[in-house]
Amino acid sequence: MQRTTRTRPHLRLPLIALCAAALAVAASARASDALTFAEALRLSADAPLVRLAERSLDLARRQRAVAAAPVRGEIGGGYRWTFGERDAGAAGTVDLDAAGFDPVTLALSFPTVGIGPAADALARAQADVERAAAELAAARRTARLDATLGFQRALRARQALALAEADLALADLERAAAELRREVGAASEPELARLALASGRAAAAVAAAEHEVAAADRLLQVTLGVATGPPTGPLPDPLTWLGDADAAWERRIDVLTARLQVAETDRQASSTLRDALPSGTLTVGASFGDADSQLQVGGAIDSRTLQPSANLSYDPDSGLPGLGQADRSRSLTVGIGLRVPLNPAVGDAIAAARIGRERAAAQLDLTRARAEIDVQQRRVELDGAIANAELARAGAALALAELELARLRHAGGHLAEIALRRAEVEADRARLEADRASDSARLAALRLLDALAVDPADLE
Repeated sequence: MQRTTRTRPHLRLPLIALCAAALAVAASARASDALTFAEALRLSADAPLVRLAERSLDLARRQRAVAAAPVRGEIGGGYRWTFGERDAGAAGTVDLDAAGFDPVTLALSFPTVGIGPAADALARAQADVERAAAELAAARRTARLDATLGFQRALRARQALALAEADLALADLERAAAELRREVGAASEPELARLALASGRAAAAVAAAEHEVAAADRLLQVTLGVATGPPTGPLPDPLTWLGDADAAWERRIDVLTARLQVAETDRQASSTLRDALPSGTLTVGASFGDADSQLQVGGAIDSRTLQPSANLSYDPDSGLPGLGQADRSRSLTVGIGLRVPLNPAVGDAIAAARIGRERAAAQLDLTRARAEIDVQQRRVELDGAIANAELARAGAALALAELELARLRHAGGHLAEIALRRAEVEADRARLEADRASDSARLAALRLLDALAVDPADLE
C-alpha cells in the first residue's frame, strides 16, 4: 500500500510565513536597486499612459475590421405548431392542428464595394486607426517626458536633501561657535537668538526636503507604473537627443485631426449630394416550387446606398399556393424603381456641405501655422534653457574654484573651519543649481521633439 506524505498542520503556518517573508525580502531587494536613467526610459515604454493608448489603438483596429467585412449575412429558420379547430356550421368542424417548418432564409449584403455609405464608414474607421496610432506615439513621447521629469525630480530631491542637511550642520556649527564666543564675551544674546532661529529654519528645510524625496519617488513610481529604487547615475546631454530631427507636421495630433476633418467634410458633402439626387433600385428575383416546397432567390442594389444584397428562402414543407400535386412553377422577376427627393432646402444643404469643407480646409491651414509657431517657441525656450545651463555651469565652476582656494587657505591656517564648511555648502548649492538648469534644458529638448512629433527613441 502506497503511503502519502502530508505536511503536519503545526508546520504549515510557519512554512507559509517563511515563504511570504522570503518573497517580501526579494521584492524589497528589487525595489531597493538603484534606477538608472536608461532603465527609467525603458520602463516608460510600458507606462500606464502608453498601455491605455495601445488599448485604444487595438480597439480602433478591431472596429475597422468590423467595418471592412466583405460580406454580412444572417440565416434563419424555425418550426411552428398550430392547435385548434374552426366551426364551419352545417359543414361541421375543421381541424386546425398542424405542424411544419418555417422557411429557411439566408440574407447577404456586400458593404465593401469602395463607394457609398459603407465606404464612408470604412474610411471613418481607418481615420480612427490613424488618430489612435498618432495618440499612441504622442503617449510614448509624453511618457518619456514624464519619466525624465520624474527621474530628475527624484534625483535632485535627494541632492537637495543632502544640501539641506549640510546647511543644518553648518547652522549648528555656527551656533556652537557663537556660544563659545559668548562665554568669553565676544557674542551677544541677539546674535545667539538669530543663529538659533537659523538652525530651526534649517531643520524645517531638512524635513521639507525629506517629504519632497518621498513625493518625488511616489510620482516616479506612478509615472512608470512599477516600484523602483532610488534614481542614480548620469543624465545625457540634451543636445544629443536632437540630432537630425525634422518636423513631422502630419504626425502631430492637432494637424492630423484637422486633416482628417477635411476628409470627413468631403464624405459629408458626398452623402448630402447622394440624398439630394434622384435614386433608383434594381431588383431581380426567381421563384421555383411545387405543391410541397418552394425556393425563392433574389438580389437588389440601390443607387443611393450602392450596397448589393442577396437573399434566399427555402420552405421544405409548404409549396406555392394554387398548384396541384403534379404542378411545377418557375418564374423570373425584374423590377426597377425610382425615387425623387422633394426637399425645398436641398440647395442650402449642398451649400452648407461646401462651406463646411472650406471651413475645415481653412482650419487645417491655421492649425499648421500654429504648429509652426509652437515649434519656433519651443526652439526659443530650448536656446534659453541651454544658455541658462551654461551660465549655471560656469557659476558652479567658479564656486568649485573658490572652494579649492578656501581649502588651500585653511590648510595654511589662514581660514577658519566654519568658513571652509560654508564654501563647501555654497559649492554644493551651485552644483545643484547647475544640475537643475541642465534638467530644464533636457525637458525643453523633449518638448521640442514632441512639438516636432519626433520620438527621441528614433534618434538614439
